[in-house]
Amino acid sequence: MNGNFDYKRNNTEISKGFSQTMYVYIIYCWRLCFGISSIRAAPYLSLKEHGQLITEGEGILIFEDNAEMEHYYKMTIGDDGPTESNPYDGIYRVYALCCDAEGKFIGENT
Repeated sequence: MNGNFDYKRNNTEISKGFSQTMYVYIIYCWRLCFGISSIRAAPYLSLKEHGQLITEGEGILIFEDNAEMEHYYKMTIGDDGPTESNPYDGIYRVYALCCDAEGKFIGENT
């Protein structure tokens, strides 16, 4: 790099670009906390399969179609509280931002 590099991207912009480039549906998850309560707020996560995502507190989940993404999004408890798919009402919340395969933001749970 020549020192003139000042372009900055935040995680939501990166998520948008990734979904558009790869033509996949994504959920960007943030505010994950290590422990059983955060897993209840996003019950599809497991320490065995998603340990790095949980311990780092954020990550991108990738889906091939909108229906699958919607299924997992509806199980994610954000500041809006419990959903039809997940009645968890504890202290932990997981922020979820959805992007379609064209890179458009199509929903968030806060």
